[in-house]
Amino acid sequence: VAPACKNIDPTDLACIVNFDPHTLGAKAGIEIFRGDKQEVLLLKSGDKLTGTVQNESFRIQTSYAQLQFPVAEIATIIFEGGQNNIERIIVLNGDVFSGFILDPEVRVKLAAGPSIKVRKEKITKLGFRIRETEKEKYPINHLVTLTNGDHFSGVVKNTSLRIGASFGEMQLETHQIAKIEFISKKGTVTEITLKNGDKVSGFLKDEDVSIKLDFGGEVSIYQDRIEKIIFDQELLKKLYEKEDSKKPEKAGSKK
Repeated sequence: VAPACKNIDPTDLACIVNFDPHTLGAKAGIEIFRGDKQEVLLLKSGDKLTGTVQNESFRIQTSYAQLQFPVAEIATIIFEGGQNNIERIIVLNGDVFSGFILDPEVRVKLAAGPSIKVRKEKITKLGFRIRETEKEKYPINHLVTLTNGDHFSGVVKNTSLRIGASFGEMQLETHQIAKIEFISKKGTVTEITLKNGDKVSGFLKDEDVSIKLDFGGEVSIYQDRIEKIIFDQELLKKLYEKEDSKKPEKAGSKK
């Protein structure tokens, strides 16, 4: 029934993947692993456990802040960090935070009965159950994308930003800005698009950008860690419409 798939002949399909509709509010492009009525732990041994997680929250040390999320706000935790040992917490609206999980173990009451503790080093993924109280859509304020792949929504607290352009220094009110793109890997070199269509490029004079996260907490991020900030709601709407047209609806539990 997806518009992009209506003309596909069944003989052309290699597989069908069903997605749970509870994550329609999740940001496009994020693989979210969820349980249905219980939490699901995938272990590096290949074992799978189901039950109820007893931890009240999980903490993650990112490269820019230490954050703590109650389990009721978490969709997925990726413990398997690969070569760089980077772990990730994905919250219900699709925000992604990477770094190091500070909690050494997951406490879970198994569906089979006993309560156990599992060291995080033994876990690949932890998918939290889909709760009836979850929203289908989450509001998106400003969208921040970092150079390490993290992205999250919130409100930029800087009321203005100073730009050193080729014609001189200027100060722009953030409510005038549609988006900021950092076109240098070292940060600082930016291209700012205003809501009226004007573009200004130059060096960002403000070293830090402060963001109040939609899912709680406030972070201050040094400019060279930022890849892009989108302020304008119309741009955000077009961005998600474009991404959604490329693929099936995103899922809560991948089946």
